[in-house]
Amino acid sequence: QVAFAAAFVVLNVRLHATNRARFVASARAERARRLAAAEMSAVDALLARALPISVLQRMAVVGADIQDVAERASVVLVGVSGFDRWARERGHADAVQALHAAVVAIDAAVASEPHVEKIRAAGDGYCVVVGLPEAVACHASVGCRFARRALRVREDLSTSTSAASSDAIHPGWATEALSLHAAVQTDATFGGVLGTRRLAYEVYGPGPDGAAE
Repeated sequence: QVAFAAAFVVLNVRLHATNRARFVASARAERARRLAAAEMSAVDALLARALPISVLQRMAVVGADIQDVAERASVVLVGVSGFDRWARERGHADAVQALHAAVVAIDAAVASEPHVEKIRAAGDGYCVVVGLPEAVACHASVGCRFARRALRVREDLSTSTSAASSDAIHPGWATEALSLHAAVQTDATFGGVLGTRRLAYEVYGPGPDGAAE
């Protein structure tokens, strides 16, 4: 009986060790799966901030070979007046802080407009398109409405804090040394993902060229 009891105890210890090893392996696998899923979600969120959702969906099927054509689309270009002079007088670092405040505020306006796609913020210009990559029937109206809203950002920057890192109103906006201007061009516009690194959806053709002029 003693031998039987000892054998039973040894068997239970081994069985417990086996079950524990299986549980630990399963827990580790589940943790790895959840971490991978969280990382994928973070990557998807980052991509969604860099490229339009419809473009990402097509890229999942055809790769980066995305070329769109719109016979009529509206391109809005918002620029900062007085930026070069401010940079010369106050330094480029300070001018970039003022520009950052404006871009953050315009980004917020874009986020609330479902048909407006941000293309880029480069130099002292901010470019959006309406009608690409998805067609919009009233793209000109949407574009003009967004341009007016973007110009109102100037008032917000001079009277309230922005989403920039600083709590104070930037003096360039507070003193009205800096202001915003906007141009809207409705014309043929082409869009696509160019290259294979640091991907971005770009527009080119008469639409953006006319807005820049």
